[in-house]
Amino acid sequence: MCGRFGFIYPSAEDWADATADLEYTQEYKKAYKKLLAERKNRTNIAPTQIIPTIAYSEKENSHLIVEMRWGWEPVWRPFGQLHNANFQTVLNPSKPTWKKDFVERRCIIPASFTYDWQVRDDGKKIPWKLERSDGKLMFLAALWQYDTIRKDREKKVLTVAMMTQHGNKLFQMLNNDEPPGTQPILLESNQLSAWLNPEIKDPVAIASLIRLNGDDEFKATPLAQIGNDETEEYPVDGHWVDPYAVKTEYYSEPTETRYSKPEKKTK
Repeated sequence: MCGRFGFIYPSAEDWADATADLEYTQEYKKAYKKLLAERKNRTNIAPTQIIPTIAYSEKENSHLIVEMRWGWEPVWRPFGQLHNANFQTVLNPSKPTWKKDFVERRCIIPASFTYDWQVRDDGKKIPWKLERSDGKLMFLAALWQYDTIRKDREKKVLTVAMMTQHGNKLFQMLNNDEPPGTQPILLESNQLSAWLNPEIKDPVAIASLIRLNGDDEFKATPLAQIGNDETEEYPVDGHWVDPYAVKTEYYSEPTETRYSKPEKKTK
């Protein structure tokens, strides 16, 4: 489960290079200009906070940068918020919560790193910073909704949930208090437009954009302290420990996480 992340704003040139797959319409440029004018590096983003997302607006016929609330609090849920949407759950026919969103309301959360907390064999809990090993910006697959939330039933709110999936070995070791562990779904720069394309409604085609990233695609850093948005402090590196040196049962990826059309019944 991903419950914290950070977003350090790249330069305008790096952002343009990373998002070259998107169409730079006048509406997009206007939204990006507004984002830059109000930008503030974030090192500890938590659920319920407002975050920038990349979405496609059919009304504007343009990609846009839209502020959304991270975490949906549906009125039918008595407590907590849905800030993660697990791939297995999204594709489970008996759990329709995210079905329509997966087909019609996909978006992207830009991030620089995420956090995970690992329980060591001595009982100590260590925070870890996870980022791409190539140092590039992370584009996290996400789903959005426009609906009322439990805390404010008088108006609709734009909310976003980060998509996660069954974790690779690294993430399972770092999520060892919640076996089998999950990890965010990373999109490559050349997949952004396809993920946001409203004309792609086939779940098989959408699911084909999702893959399980390997351990070597992430850089894991143990921390002495995570970031603090209020004091604008960055994460502080701690003493190196081996992330795999814990007693954790590793679960292989279940085949049902890969979407496939049901077989036709023969007479």
